[in-house]
Amino acid sequence: MTKVGEHITLDIIGTTQEYDPSVYENVIRKIAKAAEVTILEISKYKFEPQGFTILALLAESHISFHTFPEKGIISFDFFTCGKSKSFYCT
Repeated sequence: MTKVGEHITLDIIGTTQEYDPSVYENVIRKIAKAAEVTILEISKYKFEPQGFTILALLAESHISFHTFPEKGIISFDFFTCGKSKSFYCT
């Protein structure tokens, strides 16, 4: 098997506050800068009555957040299939 990239997924469980999508957009921009990846476009969709999806299309792949306030969950996904700066959670 050949590795083609880095993939990080994270489910944050037990969230009690629904943040404005701009908060997540700022987080995406900070992650992209730290990882030295290129954002091509950011797309957002607000669901009714609650929750949203925000997706950053990268030259190297994607970063996304999906919120499920009714379940208290935020799902995060970051995949790079090109060159990006390595980073580690400590």
